[in-house]
Amino acid sequence: KILEKKGREKERKHVIQRWSLRFITMFRNVAYVTLQNWSAQLR
Repeated sequence: KILEKKGREKERKHVIQRWSLRFITMFRNVAYVTLQNWSAQLR
């Protein structure tokens, strides 16, 4: 039972890691596009 709980905890950590990575990637893309738009407007 303890092993089962540990496995579940590990799985949850993995899911959180994957989602945070996805969020960071999305945020980076949005920031990049926003910067591109700003520089285009400044010109």
